Amino acid sequence: MCQSKCTFIASCAKKKNILVVGGGGSHDFNRWYKIEDTQLINTIEGVHATYTDNTDSIRFYLKTTDLWC
Repeated sequence: MCQSKCTFIASCAKKKNILVVGGGGSHDFNRWYKIEDTQLINTIEGVHATYTDNTDSIRFYLKTTDLWC
């Protein structure tokens, strides 16, 4: 827990969870969304990205997701 009087600093805020959703046969979603994009997003301080290609599982992830794309 952050004790400083900051308005917003990533280290003071709760880590934001991002859900990346992809799938289908028209794109290599596993390579680009799951591997490349989630790795890139996870380099941003204060965020954590999770990928799924199972649209039936979105409801499960939304309980802990702050942003989905």
